[in-house]
Formats: sequence, structure tokens, C-alpha cells
Amino acid sequence: MKKQLIITGAILILLTVALSGCNTSTPNPDKPKFLGGTWYGPGHSLTFQEDGSYLTAGIETGTWELKQVGRLELHYTGISDHVIETFVYDYVFSNDNNTLTLTDVDTGGSSVHTKHEY
Repeated sequence: MKKQLIITGAILILLTVALSGCNTSTPNPDKPKFLGGTWYGPGHSLTFQEDGSYLTAGIETGTWELKQVGRLELHYTGISDHVIETFVYDYVFSNDNNTLTLTDVDTGGSSVHTKHEY
């Protein structure tokens, strides 16, 4: 009985150690490309903040998140504290990471943004 208890305890410890790294996420390597400037597109601008918020025309508008490489989500909150609408875009960087093309996943419409560093 004591031997079974020791074996069960050892298995539980091994499982705990093995699974402890399962919920760590790998940072998206594209995140730094969004930061450090304002992106100007047709009729609007976007500034992505390190804390996960974003600004349009200098006004905090919501939060942003990279779900995977190549997929951007903008969670629009406006002046409220809850998400009003989520916009999902496929993105591509070009021109030495100074041009950002966003393609709306729902409509297929694209817009090109140019980065102006602060």
C-alpha cells in the first residue's frame, strides 16, 4: 500500500511538472512591428500601444491583439468600457516593415497604411 502511494505521488509530481508549461504562450514576433509610430491610411490613422490599446486620430479607441501571425483583431470600445465591435484583419508588412496592408476578413476590402515613427 505504501509503495502504491509513493508511485502515485511520483506520477502526479511528474505530470504537474510536465504540464506546467502548457499554458505559456509564445509572443507573436510581429508585435514590435506595429509599435513605435502612427500608421496612416486612407482617411484615418492607427497608433498601437504596448499595453494593448490603440488610438485613432490620437483618441484611445479600444484594444488590439494578434491572435496568430498574420491576423489582427481590433476590439472597438469607443468611450465605453466594453467591446462594441471586433474587427478582424489579415495583415502583411512590406517596404522594410514601414507599410502595413490590412484586409478585412469579413468584407475582403484592403487598406494600405504607412508608418510614421515618433
